[in-house]
Amino acid sequence: MRCSLVHHDLDGPDPVSFEAISYRWAGSDKTSIVDFGGKVLPIPTSAYDVLRSRVSLWRTRLVWIDAICVNQDDKDDKNQQVRLMRDIYSKAARTIVWLGDTPDAQTVFRFMIDMLNQKNNHMTDLDVSLGQAGMKKIRDDNPKWAALTRMLENPYWFRVWIVQEIVASRQVDILYGGRWFDWTVFSSVVCDLKTDSPTGLLQKLDLSEGMATPPFKAIHQIQVIQNLRADYQAGNKWSLPWILISFSHSQATFGQDHVFGFQGISTAVEDNALVPDYGLEELDVFRETTLYSLAQPSNLMMLSVAGIGREKHNRPDNWPSWVP
Repeated sequence: MRCSLVHHDLDGPDPVSFEAISYRWAGSDKTSIVDFGGKVLPIPTSAYDVLRSRVSLWRTRLVWIDAICVNQDDKDDKNQQVRLMRDIYSKAARTIVWLGDTPDAQTVFRFMIDMLNQKNNHMTDLDVSLGQAGMKKIRDDNPKWAALTRMLENPYWFRVWIVQEIVASRQVDILYGGRWFDWTVFSSVVCDLKTDSPTGLLQKLDLSEGMATPPFKAIHQIQVIQNLRADYQAGNKWSLPWILISFSHSQATFGQDHVFGFQGISTAVEDNALVPDYGLEELDVFRETTLYSLAQPSNLMMLSVAGIGREKHNRPDNWPSWVP
């Protein structure tokens, strides 16, 4: 694949239209090659697949993707680019969420349309009664439910950085197996699956598809992302402690990213606090984050996820018990 690099000032007088990519690295091995005018750059296969999906024979596309636009081996460049991450995604014409290729995409796409129609349908009292009677009929073997579950349980949804990328973006489109899903419609349908109301989407689907067991953990994650996005787009930032607790199960390659990935969309950015710096050790970042959080008015919630009694994976023995 051949590409070219374009330098652009986000605050310059001549803004350009570009797409920002939100995806999962899926490992640090750089086994794919991109040609930049005779100079080659190894990148992760997942990044290569994203770029290949955006290639057009008819026009040039301008995209921002971290595997190329951030020098991952240079801490100074990484610090600078990470601090710009919120601005990059908020100024992109749209953000493309890349969930990879799959033969299930068409099945999920059609099921989404069916669910949207069901969501907008009015249920009669008789429908509600029939739906409640059918609750015992679990049909997890339904291929539609199975395909949807695989989409919602994609590891992408549980990565730290994707939260900021979705929340800060003005428009989000999901690309999955060659099919496009509008984020607003997608999140609305998915979040309604969590509702246990007698007239909720699950009851309606029970009548047409048979009841199933949705992946509630994934649905909850998407719901919290959408709630945060709605508030952020309305100008209401969440506090950093609240975001950290809300996404405490999200994953990142570097421990510092559990803070740096959320700082830019929280009220901490207004305090100029906890500015991303990969020169700091993980313990230093977590300790400063805890101290900052405890200093906020009536905010002791960080202590609820601290303590030596809580399960910690690979937690160093020298960490203070009050640091999560």
